[in-house]
Amino acid sequence: MNSVTKIRKVIADNGALPLLRDLLTTQNYEQQAKINIFTIIRQLIQRSKDYIQAVIEAGIISPLVQLLQNAEFELQSAAALAILTVTDGTNEQIKFLVHEG
Repeated sequence: MNSVTKIRKVIADNGALPLLRDLLTTQNYEQQAKINIFTIIRQLIQRSKDYIQAVIEAGIISPLVQLLQNAEFELQSAAALAILTVTDGTNEQIKFLVHEG
C-alpha cells in the first residue's frame, strides 16, 4: 500500500470526512483552506468507488454543489474538479450527484 492510499484510508476510516464537510460549510474559513479541502476530497475519491461512496455518505456532495453554484470563481473551480471526480463512480453514485443538482 503506497503512502497516498494509506492517507486515503486514514481519512475515510477515522471519521475525518464529516469534519471536512463541516469546514466546507463554515463561513469563516479562508478561501485557500477550502480549496485545500477540495483537493483532499478530490484526491481521496480518485479511482475508488468505495471512497466516492464514503464522501456521499458523509454529506459532502451537497456543500460541494452549493459552493459550485454560489462561491467565488476559484472556489467554484476547485468544487467543479472535486465533483468531476465523482463522475467516475457507479451509476447509482452518478444518479445521486445529478439528484443533488
